[in-house]
Amino acid sequence: MLHIFLRQYSRTIEKTHKFVRFFSWLFVFGLFFSGVDNSEVNRAFYLDGKYHLNTSGTLNKELVGDIAFEIAHKKSVKGKMYSTLQLNLKNSDDGIEHSMQFLISSVNKHKSITKGVYKVVNNIDGFINCFDGVFGFANVQLLGEEPFFANKGVITIYHLEDEKVQGYIDVKMQNQNKKYFKIKGKFQAYKNKI
Repeated sequence: MLHIFLRQYSRTIEKTHKFVRFFSWLFVFGLFFSGVDNSEVNRAFYLDGKYHLNTSGTLNKELVGDIAFEIAHKKSVKGKMYSTLQLNLKNSDDGIEHSMQFLISSVNKHKSITKGVYKVVNNIDGFINCFDGVFGFANVQLLGEEPFFANKGVITIYHLEDEKVQGYIDVKMQNQNKKYFKIKGKFQAYKNKI
């Protein structure tokens, strides 16, 4: 009789153990897939005209702040139409004091910048708005008063609407003393309300 009782007790324990294990996995699975999706968190960060850039080189910090854009169309001295997209970046109040500006310019008959990859241009002849590529500069308080200029790299525009531009910056900034820092990161800019 004791033998039968122990066998039933053992089966009950085994079923209970399976039950507990099953619901433990179910609980962990539920925790893992519940709540806010990671991509939703990233999307929410960039919804308010923000940028988040990682730096390396002379400056090893994270740069975060507000970003807005402006679009213009210019005619060169030679009569070619150029479209420009100007990105204006400014630190948030609790971050490292800095400001940056990038100007993307392209020969364009359609009067608008399009999605694509735009390369930094070092030698710009003529007017600052009439060139093909990216021109940029940065002022960072920690690094002194001397400005840094875009030396090489690209800015990728992967989403473009009337009121919103999303992209990725991967640019090396350098000053006249050959000090440099590289910046990489995402941004979502909203149109400047002038």
